[in-house]
Amino acid sequence: MNQKQKHKEAKDSKEQVGNKNTDNEKLEVQLQELAHKHCELNDQLLRLAAEYENFRKRSIKEKDQMYSDATAMVVSQFLNIIDSVEAALLINTTDTAFKKGLELIYVNCHNTLDKLRVEEFGKVGDQFNPNLHNAVLHVETDGPEEGEIIEVMQKGYKIEQKIIRHATVKVAN
Repeated sequence: MNQKQKHKEAKDSKEQVGNKNTDNEKLEVQLQELAHKHCELNDQLLRLAAEYENFRKRSIKEKDQMYSDATAMVVSQFLNIIDSVEAALLINTTDTAFKKGLELIYVNCHNTLDKLRVEEFGKVGDQFNPNLHNAVLHVETDGPEEGEIIEVMQKGYKIEQKIIRHATVKVAN
C-alpha cells in the first residue's frame, strides 16, 4: 500500500469514528427526550387516576347526602302527624280500644323513624344548645341550672348531623 492509500484509510476511519460519536450523541438525546416524555405521561396518568378517585368519592358522598336530604324532607312532612298522635295520647278517654289504637300508631311511627335512622332530641334536663333547640321562653327559676331545658313544647328530630326540626323548648335562666 502506498502512502496515499494509507492516509485515505486513516481519514475514512476517523470519519467513521466521528460519525459513530454523532450517532451516539443523537441516540442519547433521543433517549433523554423519550425518558422525559415517559415521565410526563406517567405524571398525567397519576393525576388522572387521582382525579377519578376524587370523583368516585365525591359521587358516593353526594349519593349519601341525597338519601339523607330526601329522607329528611319526607320525615318532616310526617312530624305533624306524630305530634298530633302524641297530643291525642295525653287526652283522658274511657275508650280503651281507641287509646290502644293510638298507642299502636305511635309505636309504629317511632319504629319507622328508627329504621330511617331518625333520632329524637330535646328532653327536659338537657343543656340548651342553640344549634339544636329553639328557645321560645326563658324562665327565672331557682331549681334547675342556667341554660337547662325545663319544658319541651315540640320535640326535635335529626338524621345523623342533619337537623330535620329544631326542638322548641322553655329554658331556665
